[in-house]
Amino acid sequence: VNFFADLDILLSNIWGMTETTGGASYQTNTRKSLTSCGIAIIGTEAKIVNPDKEGNGELCIKGRNIMIGYFKNERATSEAID
Repeated sequence: VNFFADLDILLSNIWGMTETTGGASYQTNTRKSLTSCGIAIIGTEAKIVNPDKEGNGELCIKGRNIMIGYFKNERATSEAID
């Protein structure tokens, strides 16, 4: 990251997965960190559930960009979504 910054090439961390229809969080130009996935995109809420003393826990997200269930598989849907 520092190498590219020295070349005046902007890099930005974006985090997401298939279930979030792409990105779910991103880093802004003013809030960059190699240890963070940034802030939630507009319309998405994120929180850390059951954080330990260091703040690590399960990342839970919700929004219109999150899958609503597995196609014709209610059992898998009920196991994945709370």
